[in-house]
Amino acid sequence: HRALLFGLLASGTTRICGANLGEDCARSAAAAAALGARVERTADGWELAGTGGALHAPERNLVCGNSGTTLRLLAGIVAAHPFTTTLTGDASLSRRPMRRIAEPLPRMGAKLSGQGDDCTPPLTVHGGGLHGIDYAVPMASAQVATCALLAGLAASGETRVTLPGPARDHSERMLPAFGVVLEREDHANGGRTVSVRGGQSLHATDVRVPGDFSAAAFMFAAAAAEPGASVTARGVNLNPTRTGFLDVLRAMGAG
Repeated sequence: HRALLFGLLASGTTRICGANLGEDCARSAAAAAALGARVERTADGWELAGTGGALHAPERNLVCGNSGTTLRLLAGIVAAHPFTTTLTGDASLSRRPMRRIAEPLPRMGAKLSGQGDDCTPPLTVHGGGLHGIDYAVPMASAQVATCALLAGLAASGETRVTLPGPARDHSERMLPAFGVVLEREDHANGGRTVSVRGGQSLHATDVRVPGDFSAAAFMFAAAAAEPGASVTARGVNLNPTRTGFLDVLRAMGAG
């Protein structure tokens, strides 16, 4: 998701190999195309000619399917642009509250409207003219933090986002590869504060997506449960925000 949507914002051609070609990521690719990127599927991923940040107003609603990641990250991206975008989802996503992203984006200057008190999709974003804020995320959500940081890249001033506890940090690791300068301060409780200044331009890069640890975990569990069995998963993402299951297996006696 991040490689596709950061590539949308970048100038030049981003090549993504080892990509997840499932339906959720395909929604992010389709949204990137609807906002002006030239998107092509390759043998093992995607190739995007980005917009350099000059997005096209979408001609129709952006359909996010079942992908909450697509919807939350897109909301931060389109909030910075002076047009109106409606983000929709399937029946399941349409029941999921989006109140957590409906808090920081209006504080930055965007206008959001969803359904009911929980702000469920369809979510309409009227964007443009953002300013940076200092925002403490109530819950440790990487998607909410990324949404605010992406909006902050096109806002005036500095945007600071503080997470109250551990959360995956894929965005902070990947954005610098696209040329973004950010500052990160880790806290003793496992949380962190990430800061970006507005007005930054992204440039294209090549991304090799690692294998998904969550998918490998099923194979690890099967091997751990069978005496004498072993399994090796190659090229799997070992980001420490994702590998807690290995600690559980070790505690249960697996090698």
